[in-house]
Amino acid sequence: MSAVESPAPRRWSGVLLPEDPSEEELARHWTLSEADKREATQSRGDENRRHFALQLCVLRRYGRLLEGGETAPVRILNHLGAQLELPPVLFVTGALRPVTERQYADQVRRYLGWRGFDYKIQHELADWVEQRTLEGFSLAEVALRAEELLLGLQVVLPRLAVLARLLQSLCRRAEKQVFARIAEQLPSGFREEIDRMLEVPESAHRSDLFRLKAYPPEGKPDTILSFLAHYHYLHLIGVDKIRLAGCSVAMLLQFAKAARREDVWHLRRLPEAKRHALTACFLVEALKTTLDQSVEMNDQFLGGMCRRSKNSFERKQQEYRRRARDGRLQLLRGMEIVVEQDRQPIQMYLNLYAQIPKPQLCSAMADCRESDRLEVHGYADELNALRRFREVTRVCFPEVTHLACNHDFN
Repeated sequence: MSAVESPAPRRWSGVLLPEDPSEEELARHWTLSEADKREATQSRGDENRRHFALQLCVLRRYGRLLEGGETAPVRILNHLGAQLELPPVLFVTGALRPVTERQYADQVRRYLGWRGFDYKIQHELADWVEQRTLEGFSLAEVALRAEELLLGLQVVLPRLAVLARLLQSLCRRAEKQVFARIAEQLPSGFREEIDRMLEVPESAHRSDLFRLKAYPPEGKPDTILSFLAHYHYLHLIGVDKIRLAGCSVAMLLQFAKAARREDVWHLRRLPEAKRHALTACFLVEALKTTLDQSVEMNDQFLGGMCRRSKNSFERKQQEYRRRARDGRLQLLRGMEIVVEQDRQPIQMYLNLYAQIPKPQLCSAMADCRESDRLEVHGYADELNALRRFREVTRVCFPEVTHLACNHDFN
């Protein structure tokens, strides 16, 4: 439907007819050729001719036929009737007899060269849906592509609800085969671990699976350690040794998302093969994502520590730059006093300290030295001052520290 077409409610058959089509829409989608007119005039009676022309245009435009009792807006009927030289109508008339409806539907299909949705087409569609399901396509994607496939083969689409139920049944049947195939590849001990994981211990309010479903919070030492504990737990139960042959990556992700959405109460009620397959796909995906999330939280934590250290360093640097600027002025003034006067050293120092006290000169020299030191080592010193920076990094990530922090700040 183009952007200029008016809204159209969906009918029982699934056809979306515009209630108030524009002249452009009528000319584009509801215009009959001379051959169409000759075919339509073979019907008996004005109402039958008008209905035959309507079904002809509907099939050509939407790939479906109107069901018994469904009709089009008066504006469309009058536009078709004018081309057939029929008198206009003021309201929509009743439905045709079921036998006449089926007869016209077959006649329209043969005239346009379309095929019916017979058992052969259904068998071919079942094989096609099974392949798409195994590739990981969702039910909505399968339905969309199935309609495109049938229209490309010029097959009359069945009623919308019928096609939806059929595709859903075919997808579920294909998924059931995949569930059984995945469950057969799981060791018996691992299946028992899955069942235990779905139980809520009396001493806890949540199951182990619920904790594994937790999304990563803000990167802090305790949360990083908890996600690392989850990672080591998945290794301990043998998730890293699971190989799911015959399951595409897209389908694995789809099953993992399905298991994440469901709670343990619902998973426990599923058939055994489906329960084990969904949970196993989730655990395989969790093994990868848990480590990624731990590294990401570690990056976030280290980034926050670096940011705070840098802000502290920049504040100190600005302060000591100002103090060093004043100190250099005092040191230059002191050197001018020493150089310009031709006196004995004792008198020279007495005159110098009389104009600039010795503590002020020492403070100025200390400020200059501190400013120079901050330029070189200030940022590293701020990082080292935060002892938690190195301690938490060493405790949390002894083996993957280089992934997030590969610099030596000593």
